[in-house]
Amino acid sequence: FAWWGFHFAHSENFKKTFIGGISNHLLKRKIQNVVDLNLQPDEPTILRSTAGLSFFNKIFSTTQYPFALTYLGICNLEMGNISEAIKVLQAAITLKDNDRIVAKWYLAMAYLKNSEPILALPLVKEISLGNEHPLKHVAENLYTKLKAYE
Repeated sequence: FAWWGFHFAHSENFKKTFIGGISNHLLKRKIQNVVDLNLQPDEPTILRSTAGLSFFNKIFSTTQYPFALTYLGICNLEMGNISEAIKVLQAAITLKDNDRIVAKWYLAMAYLKNSEPILALPLVKEISLGNEHPLKHVAENLYTKLKAYE
């Protein structure tokens, strides 16, 4: 089951639902005032590399921009560093930032990947019951599957 939730979150269907997605285009807009980095618009490769880990770690340590912590967690998750992703994303959800919902979503995905659906459930439920957000409909679908753990 954990694989399904994680797989769904990275599927084409999810990317279409989450307008903007986690793409280099979105990242470029967020970091344009921090560093000049040549990112191709639709190649999310930085999220799956040690360069991405170093990059977001450096941004967060030098600027304390909350979004960088969220994307550091996503990098760890994409690279299979599940325990580190959980640790970083747990910290990210405590920060006040527009990406807080994204951090909660990816923390839920990390919990699912770590076979901990009970920990993912309240995060997915909160997103599904919250205000309109691109993740809301995806979260509603996943929440119906996770209800069995309530």
